[in-house]
Amino acid sequence: MASFDTWRNLLTGLSQGAFDVLEVRDSNGAMQNVLTLLGNVSGVSDVQASAPLSVVTNGAVKTLSIDLSSYNTSSQVATTIAAAFVDRTSLSFKHGANASVTLSIQQATKLFWGAKEMLNTDHLYPYFTGAQTALILTAYPTTIVMNAALLLKQNALTAGTNVTMT
Repeated sequence: MASFDTWRNLLTGLSQGAFDVLEVRDSNGAMQNVLTLLGNVSGVSDVQASAPLSVVTNGAVKTLSIDLSSYNTSSQVATTIAAAFVDRTSLSFKHGANASVTLSIQQATKLFWGAKEMLNTDHLYPYFTGAQTALILTAYPTTIVMNAALLLKQNALTAGTNVTMT
């Protein structure tokens, strides 16, 4: 192994070094020698796994593998999620005694809980077509009509015989 006397410097890009002591901050905030923290670690001698994880040993190399074939693929999960978001006209609910009740939409504007109508949106807002809105707006004068009417107004009032202002 070669000996290096530099470390990774962000300005120079150097990334190797040889140190007499390497200290890191421990959980109490005190600087500790890395070797002291690690103790007498000489390497991992045994690796065990249980399904779906497995360990294959080839000489000194141990390779971990995981068998995910029993799990859903991304496309299966995406299909399941997409199926959950389809348009529905009703949802059924069951409680502990297996009695069920249905929440449903009927006639596009009514929400039912079982047979009981819970909401009728026909009463929530008025709805006008474009033609109806145009007809309603014809009842109001246009800017041109209002300006013409304002031109006829009396600009000044002058008190004269038999005229009083209060």
